[in-house]
Amino acid sequence: MNISYYLQRLKPTFLLFMGIQLLIRLMFVVWEWSNLELVNIVKALIVGTLFDIITYGFVMIPYALFLFALPLRKYHSRLDRIGTTVLFLIMAAVLVFDVAAEHAFWDEFAVRFNFIAVDYLIYVNEVVGNILESYPMVPILLGVAVVVAVFYYLLRGQFIPALTPPSGFKTKAKAMAVFIAFLLVGYTSTNLHQAKISDNSYANEIAANGIYSLFAAFNNNALSYESFYLTSSEVGLSAAAPRAVKVVNPAGATTKHNVIFIVMESMGSEYMAHDGNADNLTPNLDALATESLYFSRLYATGNRTVRGLEALTLSIPPAPGDSILKRPRNEHLFSTGQLFKDHGYATKFIYGGYGYFDNMNAFFGANGFDIVDRGNMSKEEIHFANVWGVSDEDLFTRTIREAREDYAKGKPFYYMVMTTSNHRPYTFPPNSAGIPTEGGGRPAGVRYADFAVGKLIEASKKEPWFKNTIFVFVADHTARSAGKTNLPPKLYHTPAIIYSPANIKPQQVDKLSSQIDLPVTVLGLLRMKYRSKFFGQDIMAKDFEERALIATHQKLGVYKKGAVTFLEPVKQYGAESEEGNVIDNHSLSQNSPEVQGVVKQYEAASRWEKDYKALPTTLLEGTN
Repeated sequence: MNISYYLQRLKPTFLLFMGIQLLIRLMFVVWEWSNLELVNIVKALIVGTLFDIITYGFVMIPYALFLFALPLRKYHSRLDRIGTTVLFLIMAAVLVFDVAAEHAFWDEFAVRFNFIAVDYLIYVNEVVGNILESYPMVPILLGVAVVVAVFYYLLRGQFIPALTPPSGFKTKAKAMAVFIAFLLVGYTSTNLHQAKISDNSYANEIAANGIYSLFAAFNNNALSYESFYLTSSEVGLSAAAPRAVKVVNPAGATTKHNVIFIVMESMGSEYMAHDGNADNLTPNLDALATESLYFSRLYATGNRTVRGLEALTLSIPPAPGDSILKRPRNEHLFSTGQLFKDHGYATKFIYGGYGYFDNMNAFFGANGFDIVDRGNMSKEEIHFANVWGVSDEDLFTRTIREAREDYAKGKPFYYMVMTTSNHRPYTFPPNSAGIPTEGGGRPAGVRYADFAVGKLIEASKKEPWFKNTIFVFVADHTARSAGKTNLPPKLYHTPAIIYSPANIKPQQVDKLSSQIDLPVTVLGLLRMKYRSKFFGQDIMAKDFEERALIATHQKLGVYKKGAVTFLEPVKQYGAESEEGNVIDNHSLSQNSPEVQGVVKQYEAASRWEKDYKALPTTLLEGTN
């Protein structure tokens, strides 16, 4: 069978595709040179080439269909030349733009396109707005056009080969059959797990293909725990029972303090002087830390805003795949919103952006919270906003207004407040303590977020409800949660501050703890009596078990005693020291206590849809 004619027609696009993918891969190699070893670079280039070839086949489906549908008598005609040229130009433009897109994505997350990119594609307004406000799009698009024009000039003579086209339909049909067979083999024989060439996550990401990774993420936004991860029966544990209801009945009278959680966008501990930063980026948070309960070793559960909100609202470990906030059937769960509402509180989710993003309004509205977002704010309230939301100052002003109104009604209040300012494009109101209004990047974002916190506390001190209010400051996640190791703990380290000068004695708590523990700890400070399904623990309790739960979209880990033990698809497990050194798996069996401990946590959490439904939280008189 002679299909050389069709191979010649694919030659220009093949050269273009493979060249650009190699360029992207080399760009990342140079970027992470200090984190890579030569052997892993070689492996990444070899494995990456195989991924590129498979991906190229899928990218060429439109052109293959064009050639198959075009009658043989029209080969080499004007229609053929126009169609081939148009498809080439579209492909070239997408690939050249992909270089810029993958560069920006790696700069933000240090990974190839993944489920985060999939989420971004869903919310077009926010993403397009973020791009337009963050990057000089006119020069970028002009640059793309120039590069595409150069490629067109260099390769235009090869679009239509000098070979005589086939004269019979049989050759064309056979060529299409070969192409389909190639796609089937590629689809069934490759997956992203094959890009795991080492224990260095940078090398693994470089070995993958961004386009392949993007489409793979579409198919893996929800992973079945039982199908992909070790289960209790496989590691020697008895079958896990439904989530038990625990009675929490501390001694002493319950207080009715107000509670305001300030969930700060991307505010990692690395920016605080308390964690060794010498740039004075967070003077207000550092001052609060010395006046508060400051948890110096608390870690976020994940690397997305929805993960942080999930942990702080549900006190549950992350399930593999999408956050519960974005899953179907996530209404009427056991949540802090429901619990505080049962105890007579006004409960509100207050967000500076539009809460349809990431399904936040739907989730919070169905789990005990009233909603206040940008759509509820008048023009007079908004002095500055960008694509992600109103400035943190405007958000906090609205929060104080809500508190003032609930206080006037005689209602204690519990608020979950989500900020947006410390996010690209890092634009802020003018006259914000010398912070650049734009172009200052992440340091400016951190400084402005801290500046707004200072103004929040200053304004709140003038309110009659201030002395009876507990403020909790914590990040949703850190700025970057990817690194050389699978689950690097330092990149999940978040500030955790509980501030209430009239009610809480300042103290630094150095216990290793998790984001899911923070709401339970606040309930302990209130001495609230309730029935609970929460996974989190009271950090201040004498029987608190030190550990932190940290996870990515697929890796599920427990950080404990200087090591991270983790589970990953398919039925795999492993361990690393906190410095990133791989612990020999021969010394770690799936039946070891470390692995069993991880399975016990995450398998139970994966059954949230069945076991985590709401129930009456208040205790009857005389309950023990």
